[in-house]
Amino acid sequence: MIGMTMLALAIGVALIAGWRLYLCIVVVGLTMHAGWLDFPAYLYRMGIVADPWVLGSAAALLIVETVADKIRWLDSLWDAVHTVIRPLGAALLALAIGDPPAPLWQVGIFLLGGAAGLYSHAAKATMRALANAAARPLNTVLLSLAEDIAAVLLLAIALLHPFGACGVATLMLLLDGALLLAARGRIRRLLGGEDGLEHS
Repeated sequence: MIGMTMLALAIGVALIAGWRLYLCIVVVGLTMHAGWLDFPAYLYRMGIVADPWVLGSAAALLIVETVADKIRWLDSLWDAVHTVIRPLGAALLALAIGDPPAPLWQVGIFLLGGAAGLYSHAAKATMRALANAAARPLNTVLLSLAEDIAAVLLLAIALLHPFGACGVATLMLLLDGALLLAARGRIRRLLGGEDGLEHS
């Protein structure tokens, strides 16, 4: 069994990874590599993330993602490609951070992290696709910058203030839920509009 603080940190990072997986890998890896924060000892078993080759690869992919996410429709294509990658990465990050000793808890936190990553990814990908498809599409660059800033701030809070991880996890769940509800409403309006045109 693991503590609630570490569980919240694991799930919080997994939720953020659903938006920005490579950012999470780079930040967590650099933090571990530099020894900037006093992590619990078992977190250092996640040493592979601090490996220079892993950090370099994640940093390169982070640059590509940062650019691709700011180009209309290319952002949705990037999201589609990462539909499996982000949840899987989120699950592995959650497992490594939580580091539960019992096999049953290992399976549980892996599944929880994957579900959190998929939930967050689905919210982001759906809203970005709808924003691109709108008659008056929202500014892709501004949307992406907002996600960048939110991801960095939330990740910093989760890592710098262990108890803040609970708040980050809760906030991410609410944000993603709001995005999915807004997307559902938008889809209903679009379908309603199409129906209305058919009946006129």
